[in-house]
Amino acid sequence: MVFNGILTLLQQTNEIASEALVAFRSKLHFITVAKNVHFLEVGQICDKLCYVNKGLVRGYYNKSGKEVTAWFASEGTLFYAGDSFLLQKPTIEIIETLENCEFVYILRDDLYELYNSYPSINSFGRILAETDKLQSQQSLLDLRMNIAKDRLISFAKNNRGLFLRVPQKHIASHIGVSEGYISELLGRVKI
Repeated sequence: MVFNGILTLLQQTNEIASEALVAFRSKLHFITVAKNVHFLEVGQICDKLCYVNKGLVRGYYNKSGKEVTAWFASEGTLFYAGDSFLLQKPTIEIIETLENCEFVYILRDDLYELYNSYPSINSFGRILAETDKLQSQQSLLDLRMNIAKDRLISFAKNNRGLFLRVPQKHIASHIGVSEGYISELLGRVKI
């Protein structure tokens, strides 16, 4: 069933009463999105927390005409435009599908209603927020503390599946180097 992955994630993250699980399940939606589609555009408000059943997605920003990739999401992971979702303000982030995708999502208003009604689902949200914060902090530390070669090695080591699926130009923008330089690094570094 299309909702099994996100329900399993919910149950693994926190002990969820069956009543809360049924309520959460009733708020889920399923969508397929083709490759190379902007799922969220600059200026839109992100109102969905999405789970990737199938496919690959990236979040990126345009800075002075260049794309800067902030994150990737693949099977079994959640994604959203954080500032827009949390504050309900227009985003400066673009979310793009890199492969044909299948998503399960819950609308922000429904999720917040569940947070208010079920403490275990509220705890799930807190755990997700903490996990997201730690991942963001690690990415920022990698960018600030490591040289390009080490950032590439770290990305490849920690994201082996993504490293083999994501186009080099997006990996380059994620780790803060040019596409040409990443090709040069790959020629010199054994990954």
